Amino acid sequence: MGAYLAAPRLREVDPGAAVRAALERRAPTMFVPVVGGAPASMRLLHLDAEGGLVETKPFGIREPAPCYAGSSTPRRDALDAGLDLLLLPGAAFDAAGGRLGRGGGYYDAFVAAAAAAAAARGVAPPLLVGLAFAAQVCPSVPVEAHDARLDVLVTAGGAAGVSERGRRAVRG
Repeated sequence: MGAYLAAPRLREVDPGAAVRAALERRAPTMFVPVVGGAPASMRLLHLDAEGGLVETKPFGIREPAPCYAGSSTPRRDALDAGLDLLLLPGAAFDAAGGRLGRGGGYYDAFVAAAAAAAAARGVAPPLLVGLAFAAQVCPSVPVEAHDARLDVLVTAGGAAGVSERGRRAVRG
């Protein structure tokens, strides 16, 4: 499972409870974003504990160190390990699976890379789940061909499948 770590300055839905629950159960394996120096360069690295996260500028997003604590062993990368589900933040969402990010293209580029890695392994790409406040859901958001579309949109009112795959996942 991949999940972003909310930054208060960005006023995003905080998936912290889901991240903590996954860490406590040690399943599923949790991966969180680390933003690189190149434009739209983001990796998801294995998170084994909440301790050791470092706030980064300019938004105060918390990221894990590249290596496990007290070790020179690099953290596992989600593109190598595989993801079944990815929680995505956004500024706005629509009921057709459109997601408006913050303009950097980080998640769109990562989703494309994750889909390619899944195809190379012969498995399904991660289920894309957007977390939104009700006020962030609009009739439509502008999307382009390279924009990743959600499978499921979750608000305080519940989860809605916004793609056929998402509808199957929500029905169980």
